[in-house]
Amino acid sequence: MKMKAPRRQAIAGFFGSAFLVIGAVLYAVFPMIRHIKIMEVMKLFNGSFAYSNWVENPVPVYLNLYLFNVTNPQDILMKGSKPILQELGPYTYEEVRKKINIHFNEDEDTVSYRELIKYTFIPDLSNGSLTDVVTTLNLPLTGMAMITEGKLSLAERMILPQMIKIFKSTPFITRTVYELTFTGYKDPLMIYLEAQTGKKILPNGTFGFFMKNITAKHSIYTGNKYPEKFMQLHSWNNKKSLNWWNTKYCNMINGTDGSAIKPFLTPEDKPYLFHSDFCRSFHMEFKEEKYIHGVKAYSYRFPTSVMASPNTEPENQCFCNKSKTCYKSGVFDISVCQPDGVPIVASLPHFYQGDDTYYNAVIGLNRSEELHRNILEVEPNLGATILGHKRIQVNMAVRPVKHIAQYKNFPNLIFPIFWMDENAEWDTEFRKSYYDTFVKPQEMYKILCYLLMSIGIVILTFVTYRIVQSLLNKSKQREIVHHLIKNSCSVSAEKCTSCAI
Repeated sequence: MKMKAPRRQAIAGFFGSAFLVIGAVLYAVFPMIRHIKIMEVMKLFNGSFAYSNWVENPVPVYLNLYLFNVTNPQDILMKGSKPILQELGPYTYEEVRKKINIHFNEDEDTVSYRELIKYTFIPDLSNGSLTDVVTTLNLPLTGMAMITEGKLSLAERMILPQMIKIFKSTPFITRTVYELTFTGYKDPLMIYLEAQTGKKILPNGTFGFFMKNITAKHSIYTGNKYPEKFMQLHSWNNKKSLNWWNTKYCNMINGTDGSAIKPFLTPEDKPYLFHSDFCRSFHMEFKEEKYIHGVKAYSYRFPTSVMASPNTEPENQCFCNKSKTCYKSGVFDISVCQPDGVPIVASLPHFYQGDDTYYNAVIGLNRSEELHRNILEVEPNLGATILGHKRIQVNMAVRPVKHIAQYKNFPNLIFPIFWMDENAEWDTEFRKSYYDTFVKPQEMYKILCYLLMSIGIVILTFVTYRIVQSLLNKSKQREIVHHLIKNSCSVSAEKCTSCAI
């Protein structure tokens, strides 16, 4: 038995409406489903997607090292002249990082670890070789000279300059890049002083900028119980807060280590990072939304307030060293977290965003926003760093030291030693992995929603067309019938008139 047209149209209309409603509902709940799926993936447990990428970072990481070569050391020693610096580099190393000593604490929803770092020199990406010779501050000797003033007895103040002379130690040393960086060099004076005092000054009597290749112990949240805390630091070096600064606020350990930020970022968020080189936490500020190789990214900047003087940013008063006056804007005193309080001062490269006092105290710097600012580009849904440049300059605060002849004419300034740019960017392989894991399923899901809604719209349009067509046909049929009846009546009337005649 053939189904009547109205019934067929009703059934078709039902299915069309169903397709449209299902497609619309699926599209409406898409953000919630995406949130759930991402949170399932972004959990740290053995075997998870996040875990495998966390243990060994698949994204290539490079360290670009720039050394400041001092070209007028004798003028500095004899006359207290401005240091004339020549920037050498970059000397580029590939970093291979691997998490070790991994231990999960399910009760606290945390995982603790240390990170082993292997550096491999990449000649093709470098401007120079490891045999390049550099003249720079003798950091062990100069650091000791700066911190011993006022702490030594009269006899010690008389003996120390003689020991420096006997061992032919000088405030400036000339070594190869290889010796200054990862292998280190022996310092006979420090070895002697260690033997005399019984105090450990240098590991194995050797000094180098990057001899330490393992990080302190970190503990972070896994996100299994508390998804909103994923990758946030729980503790660092077995401490839940620092003890270097003057207030509880400044001693807080906030945020992540910078390799990832929290998921589902918004432009209003100010993600916190803990920077162990800076010995503190700080926040980043949203700058703009952009696309990097087709991937949506939030661009963040390093706010000037982080290293602003308390005169400009009163909240920074608690970061001032208790025994010293505060520095002007653009540098950050990290002597409190150095062995024996060696006066190491951090800044951005070439004193970028710093007070002109520091920039003009030496010759040879050329600060640039493009080259010297910190960069953080983050995929907002995952909180994963797409592109990052962590740039920091290491300096030493120096001044004249009256009881040590070699330092009596020293200038009073912040002396640049080197700066580094630790950088990483998603390569083609990782972008493909990201696309296949996160973007492609979302696109397929959206296509399904659009397809269902399109089918529903097509069916409903067709049904509507058929209904309208049917109504029009019925209207025409009525008009035809009415016309026929009218004509029939007219013919009948004419016949009646003829008969009457």
